[in-house]
Amino acid sequence: MRSKRYLFNLLLFVLALIVTAICVFILWLCDQQARIFAYPPRHVASVTPDDFQVEDWRDIQFKTTEGIPLEGWFIPPQPGNGTIIFIHGHSSNRAQHLAEAAWLNKEGYGALLFDLRNHGTSGGNTTSMGMLEARDVQAAFDFLSTQPEVQPERVGLYGTSMGGAAAIRAISDISPVRLLIVESTYADLVGVVGEGIHARTNLPGFPFAHIITWMVGNLTGTNLFDLQLIEHVQQIQPIPILILHGTADPLVPLQQAQNLYRVASEPKELLVVDGGIHGGLHTAAPENYERTVLDFITRFL
Repeated sequence: MRSKRYLFNLLLFVLALIVTAICVFILWLCDQQARIFAYPPRHVASVTPDDFQVEDWRDIQFKTTEGIPLEGWFIPPQPGNGTIIFIHGHSSNRAQHLAEAAWLNKEGYGALLFDLRNHGTSGGNTTSMGMLEARDVQAAFDFLSTQPEVQPERVGLYGTSMGGAAAIRAISDISPVRLLIVESTYADLVGVVGEGIHARTNLPGFPFAHIITWMVGNLTGTNLFDLQLIEHVQQIQPIPILILHGTADPLVPLQQAQNLYRVASEPKELLVVDGGIHGGLHTAAPENYERTVLDFITRFL
């Protein structure tokens, strides 16, 4: 009898060890993913506007309200034209939209491209998936407003992925902004993380996506559950919004863009690029992209 009880207790102990080991391993995996979000590798721009035949541009530096130095490029507009602030995505840099800025500059528009905090050559040591990066967008607009070539009432925002999230969060606090363009941008961060987990592992998004989101917030000193982009899009009316997305985006499903479009107020447009992946939609469908984007900017900026 004692032998059976001993074996039973031993079995319970072994099972407890296995369950504990599995839990520790899962938490470790979640922590590793959270660190990828919070501490992406830095990639410094390897090209400049010179490489895109932009003649008039200059290096710039400005600071956020927290004192974080941000670096970038300013391409002045032709007299009487507006300017676009480009905001890059996670683990990218200011050069992500240099081709688009150069193309629009040929049409007379100006551009400000900069490295978000903890990216490129800018300061900062954590990334918050758009939460604190909204302050970087605000700082970019404040800097742009002081440039003599710029009309502050003729400025638009263009953000990709995390940059789109930052633009959405920032735009309600930048009242003069005339338009918003977001490319490959998520509406629900927790949902996107959950879908990514399921696609890669066949595991359910819950609770892993919530654990990872909490961990990223803990690492960056934010509550990423407050990154409610659907609510922010509802609040930015009546600013015109153009949403760009690819049908083959492996990171942010098309449904995310459709959700943003559904709650946005008019005027709004949705361009779906067949076969387009995450970002790079200009390259995927240049004629359709340029026609749609230029028409939108011409009408509203």
